[in-house]
Order: sequence, then C-alpha cells, then structure tokens
Amino acid sequence: MTRFALSAVIALTLAAPAAAQERRASSPASGDQGREALTHAYQKEYAFLASEQAALERRLAELEADAVRRAAAAAADLGAVEERLRALRLEVEAERARLVKLDEEAAALDDGAGALEGVLSQAAALLPPGDRPDDRVRAVDQALGELGALLRRRASVRRAPGSFFLADGSEATGDVVWLGAVACLGASPRGAGALAPAGGGGLQLWEATGGADAASAARTAAGGALPATLPVYVFESLDKPADRPVIKTPVETVRRGGEVAWVIVGLGLVAACLAAGRVAILWRAGGDPTPLLDAVAPLVASGRAGEALAKAQAGRGAAARVVAAMLPHLGAGADRLESAASERMLQEGLRIERFEAALLVAAAVAPLLGLLGTVTGMISTFDVITVHGTGDPKLLAGGISEALITTQLGLSVAIPALLAGNLLTSWGEALRAGMERAALRVTLLTLPPPPTPSRPVRTTSSRLPVPEEPELVGAGEPAA
Repeated sequence: MTRFALSAVIALTLAAPAAAQERRASSPASGDQGREALTHAYQKEYAFLASEQAALERRLAELEADAVRRAAAAAADLGAVEERLRALRLEVEAERARLVKLDEEAAALDDGAGALEGVLSQAAALLPPGDRPDDRVRAVDQALGELGALLRRRASVRRAPGSFFLADGSEATGDVVWLGAVACLGASPRGAGALAPAGGGGLQLWEATGGADAASAARTAAGGALPATLPVYVFESLDKPADRPVIKTPVETVRRGGEVAWVIVGLGLVAACLAAGRVAILWRAGGDPTPLLDAVAPLVASGRAGEALAKAQAGRGAAARVVAAMLPHLGAGADRLESAASERMLQEGLRIERFEAALLVAAAVAPLLGLLGTVTGMISTFDVITVHGTGDPKLLAGGISEALITTQLGLSVAIPALLAGNLLTSWGEALRAGMERAALRVTLLTLPPPPTPSRPVRTTSSRLPVPEEPELVGAGEPAA
C-alpha cells in the first residue's frame, strides 16, 4: 500500500511540469492564470506529499516498535529455551549416572551369582558323593558347618603324628603339636624343637628358635603338658619355606656394601694408623719443661753451663731439646741465641705436625666415599627395578643395603678421625706453646740482673742545694 502511494506521488510530480508546459504553450495569453494554477497545483502536491511523508513516518515508527517487541519476545523465548536445555542436560547427566550405578549393581549381582555358584560347587565337592542333597541351600548350610568345624579344629592346640626334616636334611617321624595353624612343635627320638615351614606343606626343625629350651618344651608338649613358655616360629602358611636367619658379621656387612665399602674400611685403617703414629710422636715430644728449667737456672746463674747442658740433654720432650740447643750459645749474644732457638723449634714443629694433614684429609674424604656408595647403591636398585619391577622387595634389598652400609661406614670413619685429628692438633699446639715458653725462659737467664737501687743520702741542713744554671752558648755570643 505504501509502495503504491509513493509511486503515484512520484508519477504526479513528474507529470505536473509537463502539464504546465503544455498549458503555457496552448494559451500564451493567459500566462498569469497559468502561473497561479501551477502554483496552486504545486502547493496541493506538496501538501499531499507532506501528508504521505507523515503517514510513512508513523508507519515506520510502528514497524520499529513492532520489531523491538518481537525482538524482546524472541529473546525471552530464547532464554526460556536455554533454561530448558540446561535442565534437560542435567536430567541426561543424572540418568547417565543412574545408568552407570545400575551397571555396577548388575555387575555386582553377576559377581555375587558367580561367587554363590562357586560356593555351591565347593560345598558339593566337600560332601560325600552319597550325601549330596539336591537342595543347594542345604548343601551350602552343610558345607559351612563343615568349614566351621575345620576352623575350630585348626584354632585349637592338638597333637598328631607326623614327620619333619632335621637340620641335616633327613626326615624324622614323631609327634607334632599344632598351636592353631600358625605354629607347631615337633618331637622325635632323633630331635625336637620348634618347627618352621619347609615348603610344599612340609616342616623342618628350626634350631634358631629356642635351642635347648625349645627342644625341652617340644618334648613336654608332646607328652601332653604345655609349659608356661613355648618358643615357636610363627608362620602364615606351609607353602613357602622359611628363610634361614643371616648372621651379620662385620665382614659380611662390609661385603654387602660393595667395593666402595672396602675402600672406606681401608681408609679407616689408614686413619687409625695415622692417629696412632701421631699419638706416639706427640707422646715423645711431650713433657712439662718447668722442672727442667727450675733445675737448669741455678746452674746457669752459677756459671756451670756444662752441667746445665748435660741436664738439658738428659731431659725428655721437645722443650728439653730446645733448651739443650740454646745453652751452648748463652755467651754468643741474643741474636745467636734466638737463631738457635728458632732453628730447633722449627725442627720440632715439623716433627709435631707429622701426619696431621693426612689424618684430617682422611676424615674429610670418608663421608664423600659414603655418599659415593649411596649413589652406586641407588643406581643398582633402579637397574633391578628396570629389569624385574617392584614386585619382590628382596630383589631391591641388595642395592638399598649397599647405599645404607656405605653411608654408615663413611660416617663411622669420619667422625672418630675428625675428633682424633682435632684433639691431636690441640695437643700439638700445647707442645709448641711449651717450647716457646722454655725458649723465653732461657733467654731471660742471659740478661744481666737489674741494678740495685741506691739508698738516699740524708743531710742535716734543711735547705737543699740549688743547682747552678747551665751556660747557654749562642752562635758568636759570649756566655752569660
């Protein structure tokens, strides 16, 4: 409707000038009237177009408002659809979880049915062929009764004839006293004691438990009386043989530590030898120089240097040797005496410091070797895991033992070596201090005694004499 009106307006607008020109051509005389008619026609057309424009604007506003309303309605419908979609998705998830739960319950029922079938089959197999009831419930009830009786029988202390293996591998027959199903004692004329699994349902005499007490207890229990204390070996089943206990000797421990452990042990022996040698050296260099100096001082003061030297040479220790080296140079001056003392103290100091650095190096290297053994042990463990996995812990015990044993040995060598090194170093420092004190004491013997202070002279006069002023002599000036 709007498109038709707009087309009509355009057509009239185009036709109006043509009509006016035709009218001007047909009647040139009536120009004024034609101009007025044309103006009137234009005004009429303009009013018509203005009204059409207003109508079109109202229609456009109505269409826009209608479009806004439809868009809002569509958005509201879309939100409602999305909410419904979310609700449906939640319902789907809930149904899916319920379906999974139902599947699990069905699988559990299938397992229960299979287990029930297995129990029924075992119950039928346990019963005698002529005593198998047709009713499965009665079969299960009878089988459970038999099982309860078996459990009660195996949970009690009972004695039964049986056989077991002795320590030398031979088989002996006698009485076996069962303590439930976890331990047993055996007694036979050839041997008695606690029994342990031998594998395959067999038993073996376990001499590592109890010894003579276990043998006496086993014979007493076989006689029908249970002693107050029963040394037994507790086991889980008889299918797997019991492992013999390993006696851990020092050599076996070091062997399990590998090559690094032997190196650490060798280093420990070297450190012990160094410490012993250093103790011997310091012992020979030790000794208190005070008694010797107290005996030498009077001899030097009285001029008997030969006797003092003989007494110093007969003394023991580094300080005595320093004194003996200084006494021949008492009259040669302080410099010569100091040189002789320094030379002898240097020789004694080198002797005192012998093996000191080597002992401290051994104390520092030992823990590093222990760390090296730890690393090699862990590498061995990971190699075993790569090949055999982690199913059997015994396969991993070798590498772990190597790692821990080497660490223990390294610390066991380092700690005593470090303590001994520091203590012996302190001992050496004390000996050096003693040599320096002895050298200083001998040096003081060569100094002249201090002068005796003179007594003041008393005068009878109360006035003191006034000293004369010294003459001051200047350059070219007479004395005043």
